[in-house]
Order: sequence, then structure tokens, then C-alpha cells
Amino acid sequence: MIAGRSLSLGSVALLAALSASFGAWSAESGPAVADVQLSDAAQNLAAATSLVEVADETEGVIGTAAQAQIHEVVDYQAPDRQSVTLTIRATTPVRDTYSVRTLIQIGPSCWTHATGTQESPLPCSRQAQQQFFDALQKLESSSGVTEVGGTYFLSPKDSRTEIQGLSPGELSVGMASVEVHISGETISSIRLSFNAGVKGSTILVDDAITFMDIDQGPAVVEPAGPPTATAPR
Repeated sequence: MIAGRSLSLGSVALLAALSASFGAWSAESGPAVADVQLSDAAQNLAAATSLVEVADETEGVIGTAAQAQIHEVVDYQAPDRQSVTLTIRATTPVRDTYSVRTLIQIGPSCWTHATGTQESPLPCSRQAQQQFFDALQKLESSSGVTEVGGTYFLSPKDSRTEIQGLSPGELSVGMASVEVHISGETISSIRLSFNAGVKGSTILVDDAITFMDIDQGPAVVEPAGPPTATAPR
């Protein structure tokens, strides 16, 4: 199952890339009110000085009783600080597992900790933070966006493209849907639903991500003691 490693799609950096593509489509599609609202909301989210992101993801393997529940909380402070807590509960025919993994990253320095039946720490990587900024420069246009009652939907084709792009080379995505909600002047939530092929099995994934405390998120404070890992260049 995907839950055996850290593949929650609710990381701030990956969602910033998704949000930027929404903004790119809106900017290229004309001055319709919905387009302008979505573009502005995506840009405001990507430009946040701080925020809290909460993701709840369910993964199930078709044809088996295997299932995982993933709960992720990210405190992000621009430009390069984040605190991540990832809790995973998994049920398989062999055993049940439970783990809590935490990571505080400031620039290339990381402080990681893991407890439970799967104690591998979260990776210390520059890639996630860099994607946050790269997304602002790489405007990948998406077409087929529709707005219904305040909810913005990507077409099935573009939903697959976006989700596949979040995990290049890892997933073979089939059915997919992406919907976005706006509150005030920023994106408040994104929902990703899809099935994917992983190592000969098909999984169903539903990921609900909420953004809160925009520009008012808690400070990410450097822990006592030396870092436990350093992100490679």
C-alpha cells in the first residue's frame, strides 16, 4: 500500500504546484468572473507567508481488506520552514500497523522522529520546498475547468494529469477527480479522488486537504540539539 511510505498528497509544496496550474488556466482563459476568482485564490495561497494544512487520506486496495488512514498536519512558514506530523493507521491481512512520524525542517536542516510499528523517519529533502517556488514559475495550463455552486472542477483528463504529476513515475492513475473550494480570497480546500496501479495492485485514494490560518500560521521554531539529517543538494 502507498501508506508504507510517505506519499500523502497533502504536502504544501505539491499542492502549491496544483494551485499554480489552476491560476495559469484562469489567466489564459479570459476575463470570466469565475476564472479571475480562481486565479486570484490560487495566487494568494501560493504567496502565503504561513499557513496550516490538514490532510485526511483514505487508501484501500481493491479486492482485499487492506486499508490505510493517513492524517497529516503541516505548519508552513515562508520561505523554508515546515513542521510535519504524519499519522498512519494501516490494516492488512497480515497485521495492523500504527506510526507517527514528525519532521521539522529549516532550510536544509531536519529534525526527524518516528514511533510505532513502522519507524522509518520522513525524508529530509530540498525537493518539496523547491517545488513550492518552481510552481510559481512553471505555468502549466489546464483546460476544462468548470464552476458549479462555488466548487471548481477539473476535467477527468486534466485531473489525471495533475495527480500523475504530483507523483511522477510512481503511480499509474486511472479514474481521477479534483475539486477546489474558495473561501474569501484564497483556496480553502482541495479534494483529490482517484484509483491507481501500484506494484500490481489497484488502490482507491480519497484525499481531503484543508488550508487554514493563512498568513497567521504558528512559527516553526528550531528544536534544541543538532539536526538529525541534512537535505542533499
